[in-house]
Amino acid sequence: PAPRRGGLGYIPDRSAGSALGDIVSPFMRSVTSVLPLLLIIAPGFVIAKKEWCGEAGMSFLSKVAMNYAIPPYLFLSVVRTYPEPEDLWLLFLNLRYPVIITLAGFCFAGLAVMLFRIPPPQRGVFMNAGTLCNTVLMGLPVVASLYGDEVIAIAMIFYSANTLIFWTVGVWFLRRDVEGGRSPGVATALQNIVRSRPLTGFPVGVVWVLLGRPVPAAAGTPPSAW
Repeated sequence: PAPRRGGLGYIPDRSAGSALGDIVSPFMRSVTSVLPLLLIIAPGFVIAKKEWCGEAGMSFLSKVAMNYAIPPYLFLSVVRTYPEPEDLWLLFLNLRYPVIITLAGFCFAGLAVMLFRIPPPQRGVFMNAGTLCNTVLMGLPVVASLYGDEVIAIAMIFYSANTLIFWTVGVWFLRRDVEGGRSPGVATALQNIVRSRPLTGFPVGVVWVLLGRPVPAAAGTPPSAW
């Protein structure tokens, strides 16, 4: 309908303001979702910069996260996102798309390494940073805010593909940098995958769902909520 004319002329159409609000509101929700994560990261960055914990302390925190925090986190992610065997089947059917996309990203990253002449000690880091994405910690709150909760399952598929590829292809490139440009053998790479402590939570979660075992209600919740 045409805008209503008053004594001072046309009254502005408020539908434009509503449309602007529809754009700004998801953006602000995304900012408020990411901001707490940044507030958590900032103290860790300052502590590392000031070297308050020293080399031994930073190594200890890294080992705790890799060996004792990430495995149960992956386990809970699997059993809560895919509680039924049918859900796992759909996961593995759809997993091929993010795997193909991620592997293609590594190919483009390899071309960028040659184009920009990245030095050998930094090639693995460059290819991992340019290809893989932090789907859960940073991307999931943003995606859920922009597109709704129904896309969380799709984000988890990309997260699963990113996790598997990082601990296989990504770590292979990183180890190649550490070993002075020499590519580790296939047997060594497979051995590292099998022994990778952070990745153990994923297959254990898959087996747990296939067995139909319930997850304890206290798992993943603070003791104050028990």
